[in-house]
Amino acid sequence: MVLLSAGAFAQAVGDYGTMSSGSWNGAIWGTWNGASWNAVAGFPSSANNVWITPGKTVVCPVGGPYSCRNLTVQATGKLWTANSASNVYVYVYGTTLQCDGQIGGEQYSMESHLDLKAQQPRFPEQEFSMLHG
Repeated sequence: MVLLSAGAFAQAVGDYGTMSSGSWNGAIWGTWNGASWNAVAGFPSSANNVWITPGKTVVCPVGGPYSCRNLTVQATGKLWTANSASNVYVYVYGTTLQCDGQIGGEQYSMESHLDLKAQQPRFPEQEFSMLHG
């Protein structure tokens, strides 16, 4: 996958993207058909590129770890956890971890923990928080 500058997006056919806000393992995902997102059963795995689309919030509940190939959090998109007791893991197996939105946050408590693992993260100069506590 080619990493483009912030503001330019390049979804590929078959990529997963958020169609609504909700739980990572919930019915919030669609796959890109080249023109739009189409609802799909299930949620992304280590083989799938993931796009958290503008204005959508994905919450990673207890029960992970969760995984994807490449992860892009678009402007005003959010990736949070619902667990304040221990870390929730999201493994990014590709080479792209781009955040133009927000990772981490205060939806449930200031002690929410989300741990991301990636080979080559890229975070433009925008709001980013990994751990609150």
